[in-house]
Amino acid sequence: MKPSKAKKEHDLLKLFEEFIAKMKRGKRVQKNGKRITGGVIINYENTCRVLKDFSEKCDFELRIISI
Repeated sequence: MKPSKAKKEHDLLKLFEEFIAKMKRGKRVQKNGKRITGGVIINYENTCRVLKDFSEKCDFELRIISI
C-alpha cells in the first residue's frame, strides 16, 4: 500500500474570487481564445455572492480538499 500524502484544504470562496478576478483581467479565456463576456462574469459573481450568503447564514465553511 502506498503511503498516504497529506490532504490539503482550500477555501472555496477565495479560489472562486481569484477565478473571477482572472476572468476580469483576461487571464482566463474561452477555448477559442476570446475573452469571457461581462454577462458570464456577472453570473459567476452572483453565484459567489449566494455561496457567501449560504456560508454565513448556515455558519458552514466551504472547502475543497485535494487528494
